[in-house]
Parts: sequence; C-alpha cells; structure tokens
Amino acid sequence: MARTPLHMFGMEYRRDEYLGLVASGEHDVNAQDLDGKTPLHYATEQ
Repeated sequence: MARTPLHMFGMEYRRDEYLGLVASGEHDVNAQDLDGKTPLHYATEQ
C-alpha cells in the first residue's frame, strides 16, 4: 500500500493534522506502507 495522509503527516511531524485525522476515525491507523511502517512508526521517529 502507498503512504496515506496519516503517513505523510506523521513523517512531517504535523501533530495537529495527524491527531485530527486519527480522531476523525475515517483513516486506517494500522495501514502499512511499502516499507511495512504504520503512520505511528513515522510519528514516533521524530
């Protein structure tokens, strides 16, 4: 799977946008990208 908006916000450490998408419940927080990483992996690497 390609990266989702959650992946991108996590990578860029855009905390408010990231948390807003998570809170909306409309995005799969467990989605893995081609490297097998979830959005949370990227958000915690910062």
